[in-house]
Amino acid sequence: MEKGGNSSLEQRRRIRNLIDCLLNGMKQIKNEEEEFIASNREELEWLIMDLRFVRTFVLFGNTNLDEFYHRMSMKMYGVNELTRVLFYEDKLILAKYNMECLVTLLPEEMESYLSLENDYMTEYKILQQVCKHLRDFYPILAANKTSTEYLYPWFQLTADRITKFCFDLWAGQYSDISQCSSVITSLLIDIIPLELEVLYISTFKLMKESRSTELQVFVKQILKASPRILQNYLILLQRRMAGVVTVNYSPTQSINLMVEFLLIFLTDIPKSFIHSGRLNDMLAHIRVLTRKISILVSSENNINKADFSAPDFLQEIERMKGDTDRFS
Repeated sequence: MEKGGNSSLEQRRRIRNLIDCLLNGMKQIKNEEEEFIASNREELEWLIMDLRFVRTFVLFGNTNLDEFYHRMSMKMYGVNELTRVLFYEDKLILAKYNMECLVTLLPEEMESYLSLENDYMTEYKILQQVCKHLRDFYPILAANKTSTEYLYPWFQLTADRITKFCFDLWAGQYSDISQCSSVITSLLIDIIPLELEVLYISTFKLMKESRSTELQVFVKQILKASPRILQNYLILLQRRMAGVVTVNYSPTQSINLMVEFLLIFLTDIPKSFIHSGRLNDMLAHIRVLTRKISILVSSENNINKADFSAPDFLQEIERMKGDTDRFS
């Protein structure tokens, strides 16, 4: 996620200042421009009301209401349209009250702010989803100790980190969205590999050993959510790698190339043109490759291991490209 150089608190302050200046200008227009008000009173009142609503939203910061940011985007679209209708034929009035720059800057600032907030909510929801999957797997983990014992320390560490994050969030420890989002990003990079490991051991080992209905329902649930989770994980991983490992190192280049290809497959290739059975096979292969990538980049030492062959990922890319062409 692009955080930018300024905190969301500063951005909210700028937006409130812009709206205050606009409201002051409109108050002057109401008091001084009788001819303009005579034909545009209703539209101006609607615009003032919408701006006050937006200001209140920005004043209280982010919210967890589903689709709220989409509705706010629609509200800003309405503000822009009302502004255009009111002042399109009388732009001089904007210049007279020093509002020309304001009506341009406000939509730009709001678009940037809503984008940051929406990205934050997307990652937060993915974190909730991954935590639910891990919680649902825990009884299965306990029932298959022989096969899953190595996951216990990983689960404990993850539970401790999530508990601390939830407590800090509840206690108001994060000063703004950027800080909270940074913590969520770090959590996702660290715990999605655990979900990949859980899915790997469930599909390649436990499903072969057990006919448990609980296990089958769990695997079906996590498989349904995996494309979206994989896509977001690969994006976060790509950004993390850019700042951690040496770009010119050959294995790193091939890993970056593989990540880029997997993202293209997950985001750009129309899945409706691939036979559903074959699509499931390809998604399963992507999950295995993503797991391998996560293991390799978990520390720089892994990337330097002698058993890593840079051409491996390049061969996988060519194979998947061929599969996509053949089965589309």
